[in-house]
Amino acid sequence: SRQYLMKVGEQVSGKTIERGGPIILVQVENEYGSFGSDHEYMSAIRDQLVGAGFDGELFTSDGPTPAMLEGGTLPGVTSVINFGSRPEERFAEFAKFRTNVPRMCGELWFGWFDHWGCEHHSTPTETQVEDLDWFMREGVSFNLYMFHGGTNWGFMNGANWTADGYRPDVSSYDYDAALAEDGRLTAKWHAFRAVIEKHLTEPLPEVPAEALPGRLREVPMTSSCPMMSLKGKGVDGWKSFEELGHGYGYVLYQVKLAGPGSGVLTLDGLQDYAVIMSDGRIMGTVDRRLGECALRVTHGGKIEILVENTGRINYARQMLAERKGIVTANLDGVPLFDVIAFPIDFSLAEFTEGIELAEPALYRGEFHVEEPHDTHLDSRGWGKGNVWVNGFNLGRHWDIGPQQTTYCPATVLKPGLNEIIVSDLMIGRKRSIVGLPDPILSKG
Repeated sequence: SRQYLMKVGEQVSGKTIERGGPIILVQVENEYGSFGSDHEYMSAIRDQLVGAGFDGELFTSDGPTPAMLEGGTLPGVTSVINFGSRPEERFAEFAKFRTNVPRMCGELWFGWFDHWGCEHHSTPTETQVEDLDWFMREGVSFNLYMFHGGTNWGFMNGANWTADGYRPDVSSYDYDAALAEDGRLTAKWHAFRAVIEKHLTEPLPEVPAEALPGRLREVPMTSSCPMMSLKGKGVDGWKSFEELGHGYGYVLYQVKLAGPGSGVLTLDGLQDYAVIMSDGRIMGTVDRRLGECALRVTHGGKIEILVENTGRINYARQMLAERKGIVTANLDGVPLFDVIAFPIDFSLAEFTEGIELAEPALYRGEFHVEEPHDTHLDSRGWGKGNVWVNGFNLGRHWDIGPQQTTYCPATVLKPGLNEIIVSDLMIGRKRSIVGLPDPILSKG
């Protein structure tokens, strides 16, 4: 981390407020107290930041419980706390840890993220307005998390480990934020603005007009490319994504067997989602999210397993064991060793006319735009995959919801001819797509 922070310091340490710049605070760690309590590590990070030129106001940000504060803070470094409600109670708890110090909520959770297969989250505006009124009245600093919703572009959505196991996040990070994922002003935004303005001595400026998303007429897919044709350089063995130097996307494992047969295929350490095929036929899927690891198969002497990295855990100790792919596999308890691992390289895609494929594939279409505008691509009717527009990976789609549209900003589109590519691990699905003016983020 020292080498990295030194490079960061070279570029931005001269922009701290002490040097007349816009950087007010520099954070040593984020919620480390939820993970561990190694103060030697914390001290090393602090010293590396100072050595990189960040010699102004440092801070840490943790949950408000005694264990989190004890584990994640450092003497002499400002401590702020993260929470989503009941600020008076939270700061009363904080006062048992530190007094006569600046008070701030580093992450005031006025929304929440969504997991695939779960319901869309929304949070109560009325209660949040009361909380904001308390902050403004008491002179306590706060940072709305999130003030503006966003998008986990491409394959970059994260995941959590909960009591129910592995839970990958959707691509949309709308978060029920005051400003929506596409930037529109929500009722929550107007309510927050009103309560903040109530505590100001001068009125806020007029709100500028919004550029709202629009529709995109139906785009039919006209050509396709099998994902199995996108194999990069193969490596012998059950290699993880990390061992292949292939951090995101897909890896194809080709397993050679002694001869035709059947049995229960068990995938050890699957991370995260597998489509299992034999002789060009999909036999089924295995989903880590559901705690699955096995499937009964019939084969002709070879099995192909296409594994998707569905998102890396970024909160919980289980993230230490994240090694995407498959550790080992067996058929009816007999270990399988004759395997080659191929990273899937989307840059190798070559499309041919026709869309009637019975295997995981990419589907391509073209459309004209006169004046680019934001839109939300409707993935209802598709299976599971990603969406690219003009070569930019917008994010994932999955028919289990709750997210059912993919946000496409105007900046990705261009006047004239545009290209859209949609990948799908499933067969027999819809092969066209439209753009909607509003997102669909709920399964209902």
